[in-house]
Amino acid sequence: MRTHQMPTAFRELPRLRHAIVIAAVIAGIGAFASLASVAAGRSNHVRRQPRSASCAGIAFAPNSDDIAFDVKTFGVTCLTGRSVAQGSAPSGLRPGPDRAYSVAGFHCQGTLVQPVGKWYEHYVCRSGRTQVVFNRG
Repeated sequence: MRTHQMPTAFRELPRLRHAIVIAAVIAGIGAFASLASVAAGRSNHVRRQPRSASCAGIAFAPNSDDIAFDVKTFGVTCLTGRSVAQGSAPSGLRPGPDRAYSVAGFHCQGTLVQPVGKWYEHYVCRSGRTQVVFNRG
């Protein structure tokens, strides 16, 4: 009786499959580790400030028109923009044409706006290439 032997290529298949499985597992572990580091906030990407944002207004006193409105930021977050707007003085303390102040590295210049309705100041605040713009009633 004659025994039949498998060709050499077929005898190597179990080893080849084993190597493929090991390579796939290693690749999966690497992909998982990279996803885990991104989820933990440790990515190599630089977090950028938003280009521009419209932010919530600020009521300086309850039930009054002492407010900051139309707060917009360029290159900074709304949190920064609102803190810059909060540095502006109440309208009774802003007489005359010079409505300038500085806060948190921003230099702000206000201009009196006199529409048909209530007057308000329009502020432009700059720090380097970033900007906060708002109106103060």
